[in-house]
Amino acid sequence: MNRLIVIIPSYNPNKELIEIVEMLNDKVSKQIIIINDGSKPENSIYFENLSKKATILVNNINKGKGYSLKKAMNWILKNKENILGVITVDADGQHSPKDINKIAKRLKENSDNNQEKIILGARNFKQKNVPLKNKIGNIINSYIMQKSKKIKIKDTQTGLRGIPAKYLNELSQLEGDRYEYEQNMLLYIIDKKIPFEEIDIETIYNKENRTNYKTIQDTYKILKTYKFFRKPL
Repeated sequence: MNRLIVIIPSYNPNKELIEIVEMLNDKVSKQIIIINDGSKPENSIYFENLSKKATILVNNINKGKGYSLKKAMNWILKNKENILGVITVDADGQHSPKDINKIAKRLKENSDNNQEKIILGARNFKQKNVPLKNKIGNIINSYIMQKSKKIKIKDTQTGLRGIPAKYLNELSQLEGDRYEYEQNMLLYIIDKKIPFEEIDIETIYNKENRTNYKTIQDTYKILKTYKFFRKPL
């Protein structure tokens, strides 16, 4: 598993980030990259505490999740060789080490069988603990994607993804600096017929989970990824 690299973008983290890294260390991958996405100075202590357990990349100002993911991918392309792939993980505690390990194992199994699929962790949005805005957002996006791309994806918002190394270069060049980047990734792999699969994961939402998702602005940017939502030039 040490040929896998875990990527964790983080903006103004709390102790959950330390807990995630400590649980992942020695369980999923010895290589972890954390992106400090322009966090406030008072949050720097969390990155300092993890500097011996992970590689810390820094955005001097808040650039967004998509920008941070691409920055980590480009860093890996320049500094790492012969890796199996990467696993993208959210820093807010929504992804359990058990599920991250599940993604890691599937990447390894697929590689052993010469099947280089992108793995998407899929949550169950029918559960009662799912916030209404998340549930509605996923329903709308899944419906539009199914109608426009003729394909059903259960969790279009998932941040838990396993990506084989062969796709890092092309995915690191996609448009989008915030949450729309992950949407662009889905549309890209569908259009390019890159094989992928969804794996059921635990649906974790609680009061401690914090998101930097801006409902109106980020939803608008996600909808704009569909060509028919764009204004003509």
